[in-house]
Amino acid sequence: MFGLAVIAEDGSAMTSQMWDQRALRKLIFLIPIANIVVGVIEIRRISSRHTHQSNIDLHVGSIVTHADSLPPASRRHIK
Repeated sequence: MFGLAVIAEDGSAMTSQMWDQRALRKLIFLIPIANIVVGVIEIRRISSRHTHQSNIDLHVGSIVTHADSLPPASRRHIK
């Protein structure tokens, strides 16, 4: 819908283990009040990094990008 893709930092498809780690770390956003605090911290850190990655993406080794900005050979695994 927005044309975004979540890929591994090297441009390859994310593994199942990477998706699992990312999903587990995102569960904090389901807890009321904690989601606001963590969200504000994440936004501050995302805006201060040159890669604009969240702590979750740094830990997992993923990056969110525009799907159209990737080379055509790297877009095969994007759904």
